[in-house]
Amino acid sequence: ISGGGGVSCYPYLEDLISNLSQMQLPIHLGYTSGKGIDDGDIATQFLNQGVDEVTYTIFAADPKIRKEWMLDPTPEESLKAAQLFAEGADLHAAAVIIPGVNDGAVLQNTCEKLEEWGAKALMMMRFANSYDQGLILGNEPVVEGIVPHEPLQFEELVKQINSEYNLRVTGTPLSDPTIGAPFILAKDEYEEFLGILPQVTGEATLLTSKIAAPFLKKIFNKIAPDNVNVVATKKDIACLMTKQDLEVLDLDDIKDAVILPGRAFIHQMDAERILSQDGKSRLVGYGPDTLSVDGELSSGMSEEEVIEHELGSFIDLIQAINFFGMKRAF
Repeated sequence: ISGGGGVSCYPYLEDLISNLSQMQLPIHLGYTSGKGIDDGDIATQFLNQGVDEVTYTIFAADPKIRKEWMLDPTPEESLKAAQLFAEGADLHAAAVIIPGVNDGAVLQNTCEKLEEWGAKALMMMRFANSYDQGLILGNEPVVEGIVPHEPLQFEELVKQINSEYNLRVTGTPLSDPTIGAPFILAKDEYEEFLGILPQVTGEATLLTSKIAAPFLKKIFNKIAPDNVNVVATKKDIACLMTKQDLEVLDLDDIKDAVILPGRAFIHQMDAERILSQDGKSRLVGYGPDTLSVDGELSSGMSEEEVIEHELGSFIDLIQAINFFGMKRAF
């Protein structure tokens, strides 16, 4: 049961679960903030009706912090429900980590509670507060004075929490310490899988994010060092790239063919116009929507499933490179 927001706020949730339970179907509640729960014991009712998996935004196990930062009207009850869900079902907790608010000792307390309750996993989400971090609607900053973790700093925090608690801890955008996602194929010990990929015959520039660029460079330096170069924009997340990210690039670094991330917020005509402003006409195409998976998805996947996804995506990407970057005789 999922919607555009916290399903606990759906006014007919009890009726829906009751009706589904009559079909004896396992029920997954995903995602909920818990803010719609004003009586924690409702969790017991849902468990008895077949709810066996819940994705729950915990943010912090401290009710005062939930009340202040999530505007939770009944934080004690929503936390009680989270505990009951963890004790009776698979609880996958989530938290946007805001420096100085719910990291440090607060995060440790949250993890201790989740571990004590029997939660299965914690997904840590890096807070974004600027344009480069993904706020593309002109509404930055979300919170004045907050400096989010740098990506690699956040990845180290995820690894630390994963090593200290009996939880499957993943992070977005980085990383999944348990299986090594994202971009498992970039690891030297998995280089043999690169032999499955088709030959790169075209020439192109891959435009991507700051976070993805090092992984892509490592892979293409192994399989097509002369044909493909990777150029990072200032954007942390490739799916949130806009035409403004292209306007500041050094066009001397850009080949005649350019591949953009499939989900980038950039129209092909805008991209070709911007990338041809030096008088050199460039052809722009799009790669697959994703090349790997972040912690939000990988937490429910095995290493083999992530590798299979990456192989399929890189095959699609190479096909795009070979098509748009085809060497022409004129």
